[in-house]
Amino acid sequence: MKKELLSRILEQDARERLGRIAIVKPEKASAVESMLINMARSGRLRGKVSEDDLIGLLERINDETQKQTRIVFNRKGFDDESEEEEYDF
Repeated sequence: MKKELLSRILEQDARERLGRIAIVKPEKASAVESMLINMARSGRLRGKVSEDDLIGLLERINDETQKQTRIVFNRKGFDDESEEEEYDF
């Protein structure tokens, strides 16, 4: 049922791209599929989703779920007092 609904929602190119994503990152593809189905059921989709639309959705998801890397340096001075420096990337 899920595949049938996705075939009605997605254009052929977008379906192929989502299939390739599912091979590499199945959890991300599943999240995108669920999001698309919810959008279709709530009436937020106008027509079929193109490959460019799908890429935009994926970029938005990546921006929201991007992890921030934090590096902490613990330095010990001459008198054993520690200093911490934090850098966010």
